[in-house]
Parts: sequence; structure tokens; C-alpha cells
Amino acid sequence: MADSIPNPSVAEEEPALTKLMPSDSLSSPEVQTWQLNGFRSDKPKTAPAASKPIVDQENSQPELKKQAELLKKEAFDKAHKEGYEAGLAKGIEAGREEARLAALNELRESFASKLVRFDKILSLLSDPYRQLEQQVLLELTDLSLHVAEKVIQQEISQNVSWVLEAVIEAVKVLPDEADVVQVQLHPEDLESLELIESPLAVEWALKSNVQIEPGTCLVSYQNSSVINSWRDRFDEVSG
Repeated sequence: MADSIPNPSVAEEEPALTKLMPSDSLSSPEVQTWQLNGFRSDKPKTAPAASKPIVDQENSQPELKKQAELLKKEAFDKAHKEGYEAGLAKGIEAGREEARLAALNELRESFASKLVRFDKILSLLSDPYRQLEQQVLLELTDLSLHVAEKVIQQEISQNVSWVLEAVIEAVKVLPDEADVVQVQLHPEDLESLELIESPLAVEWALKSNVQIEPGTCLVSYQNSSVINSWRDRFDEVSG
């Protein structure tokens, strides 16, 4: 009886033939409904091997395109970043150089103005010192001349030989044939000259003249006259 039961393992290419049997010949009274055997196989059908690469390529195109876009974006971002960093570094360096030059120019201008002001201050400070120095020199010169004048006057009043020498020098300027020479002196000088009783005084005609300064003499012979004045010499030297 086993050979009368349909075997499901029969090859799918040829459908099995069903054999009708009486019910009393079956060992089990259970009746099962016969199911028509389908012609489709339960196994999933696979596409031909030759068409698989084409399908894979079609399925992978969006992914490849996406990856290409990502790579392109990454390359662009990298180039943009490198360019930005290079430009930033260059800009920073240029900014530093520009700031340095601007600071140097500002410093030069500041120093130039300060130097001008400093020169003006020095000029203002030095001018009074120059004027003071000149004034001091003038005053010292005047003082020296005044002292020299006083010394000469003191020397004249204390030294009679001064007047005598002045008369002798003046007489030498007169012509040689002069015999009687007239000598005019200050009264004090005349008195001093008479006290020494010089032999030369005998040859001179001494005369007092208050208008003649002490230490000075006026010597004359006929139409010739010579004045020997220490004051004129002093003024000439002191300029």
C-alpha cells in the first residue's frame, strides 16, 4: 500500500499521476482532500548570472555618484581651507608689515616734531647765555679799562718821571733848531716838575694850564706844537 501513496519528492519536471483507490482498502479511515500539485517551485528564482553585474552597476550608480560628490566636496573644502589659511597667513603678515611701517612713520613724525621743538628750546636757552656772555665780556673789558685808567692816573700822580718823560718825547718831535721851548702842564704836574729841579727844565719855558689833563703836556715852538696825551693813547689802544 505504500506504493499507492503519492510521493512529494518526485521530480518537478513531470507531475505525478494520482491513482484512485477504494476507501476500504486504506488502513486509516481518515480521508484527506487531494491538493493539486502546483507547477511553481517554492525556491526563489534567481536572475541569470549574466545579468547580475548590470543590476549591481545600476544599483551602485547612485552610491558612486554620492561618493564622488563627497570626494569632490572634500577636495573643494580642503582646497578652500588651505587657500583660506594661506591667504590668512599672508594677510596677517601683510597687516603686520603695514602696521610696522605705519608705526615707524608715526614715530619718525613724532620725533621730527619733538626735535624741532627741542631745537627751539635750545635756541631760546642759548640766546640769553650768548647775550649774557657778550654782556659779561663787555663789562669785563670796561672794568679792565677803568682799572687801567685808574692805575695810570695813580702812576702819574705818584711818579714825576712820567711827566718828565712825556715832555722829553714831545720836545724831540719839534725841529732841531728850536732853542726856547714853551711847555704847558697841569698845575700839579708843573709843581712836581719844579720840585725835582731837572736840568732840562731850565731850557723850557714852563707854564701852568688847568685845561690840560694831569700827565699830559703841550709843547710848542713858534708855529709848531705837539701834545703828548696819555689819554689819547689809552683811547686808541682800548678802541
